[in-house]
Amino acid sequence: QLNPRFRSIAKEAITKVHRERNHTTFYVTHDLNEAMLLADRIVFLTNGKVANVAPPRAMFELLLASNEEYVSAGVPRSH
Repeated sequence: QLNPRFRSIAKEAITKVHRERNHTTFYVTHDLNEAMLLADRIVFLTNGKVANVAPPRAMFELLLASNEEYVSAGVPRSH
């Protein structure tokens, strides 16, 4: 696991390279907030298989509506 400072530097570098070269970039994370901020599309895997592919907002809605406890537990909810 990267320390927070190095992680921030790495994210900035990846974003810069992606913008400059306009290549497809894969960034793997378990952090939903990070995925929501960085992604054009999010791929959600379940048991190593693609379960959903969607833009960040649509993915958030899919996860929020999920009946799977391990999925919905990671989605922040307003109280």
